[in-house]
Amino acid sequence: MPKVSVITTSYNAEKYICDTLNSVLRQEFEDFEFIIVDDGSTDNTVSIVNRINDRRIKFFKQGHMGRPKALNFAISNSIGEYIAILDADDIAFPGRLAIQVDYLDKNPNIGLVGAGKIMFIDDNGNVVKTEETKAYSDSDIKKALCNTNPLFHSSVMFRRELFDKVHGYDEKLSCLVDMDFYVRIAPFCELVNIPEYLSYKREHDNQFFGGVEGIHKSRKLKSARAKITFRSILYLNAPKINLLKALKLYLQSLL
Repeated sequence: MPKVSVITTSYNAEKYICDTLNSVLRQEFEDFEFIIVDDGSTDNTVSIVNRINDRRIKFFKQGHMGRPKALNFAISNSIGEYIAILDADDIAFPGRLAIQVDYLDKNPNIGLVGAGKIMFIDDNGNVVKTEETKAYSDSDIKKALCNTNPLFHSSVMFRRELFDKVHGYDEKLSCLVDMDFYVRIAPFCELVNIPEYLSYKREHDNQFFGGVEGIHKSRKLKSARAKITFRSILYLNAPKINLLKALKLYLQSLL
């Protein structure tokens, strides 16, 4: 059984998918399987993935079902002890898996480890900026999760049993599914960011919160934030003012 299952879901990712796949297949740590689920792409993503011959790849071509369902399908078809997420337009640093496996092996109390530093790249792979989170410890991350997301999805690795405990990503959400997942697993483990760059985050015009998917900046986004804000009270003991905030966001999502 592989130690790690790397999870990538793709939707019309032909422009970036080669860089993403190569960054995984060239990892210094080699005991992994690579689960790729294509979520109904209409471009050349499928043919590009099919051209790559590597025994570690398990490729599933599905009809369009949305990101949370695609993530749940991918992880449900994986067998690794640890789950590492990498979005189809991002790139993993060569030592990413090795660093995170070593960290989780040595810290059984930690359920999820992410990168505290993020390097952003453009369409051509040029670094355009860097950012560093203010939340590294478990307490700081959980405090931040009451209002924002301090964990970069393409940098997280977590223990499989956490996915099973909360029954995966919430398939009723169309956005912020990663933040919601962190909020729901928080009661069962410690969450940390380490002061490392583990993955490049790509910025481009067709991202989920921009371009043709810009609708997610409005009603759907507010509805998701309302749900997560309410859950922050249940799972993170967020201040009761979050209840008022959740109600306000929900009402705004109806307008």
